[in-house]
Amino acid sequence: DPDSTMATKEKLQKSPDDILLTYVGSFAVYQGVDLLFNSIPLVVREHPQARFIVIGGNEQEIKERKQFLEKHDCRTNVDFIGKVPPDELPVYLAASDILLSPRISGVNTPLKLLDYLKAGKPVVATELPCNRQILDESCAAFAGTDPEGFAATVIKLIDNPAARERMGKHAREKTDSLYN
Repeated sequence: DPDSTMATKEKLQKSPDDILLTYVGSFAVYQGVDLLFNSIPLVVREHPQARFIVIGGNEQEIKERKQFLEKHDCRTNVDFIGKVPPDELPVYLAASDILLSPRISGVNTPLKLLDYLKAGKPVVATELPCNRQILDESCAAFAGTDPEGFAATVIKLIDNPAARERMGKHAREKTDSLYN
C-alpha cells in the first residue's frame, strides 16, 4: 500500500535526505549482527544521513547494541523497531532505500531475501554461497565479511541512487518471474 509505505518512511526519516538502511533478523552471531554494527560507525562517518532501521532482537540485545552505538557516537543514526508482525514487515521493507543481509556463515538461504526482493529494493549482502543462491549483481551489491568491506559496499550504494533504482527494479522482476 503506497500510503502506508509513505507514512512509514516519513515516520522513520528524521530528515528528508535520510537514506534508510534496513536489517531484519535475529541477533544470532551467524546472522552477522556484529558485522552490521561494526560497520555502522564507518558508514555514518562518511554519510551522516544514513539511518539504520533494525527489526528484530530482544530487549537485552537491543540495550547492548545501543550502548555500543553510543560509544561510537552514532546512536542517533539507528532506530530499533524490535519484532514486528509478519504482515507489517513489507511496509518497512518498501519504505527502505537499501536492505541489508550481513550473514557471516551458514549454508541455508536466508528466507528474508525473498521478502527483500519482493520489496523491490537493492540488497547489500555478504559474498557467501547462501546469499548467492537467490541474489546476483542485478539486484544486490556483494560485500566482504569484514566491517570495512561491508561499510564500503553500503557507501558505494548510498552514493549511487541510479544503481539503487536499477537493482530495486531487477529485484522485483526477479521475484515476479522466479519466486511468485
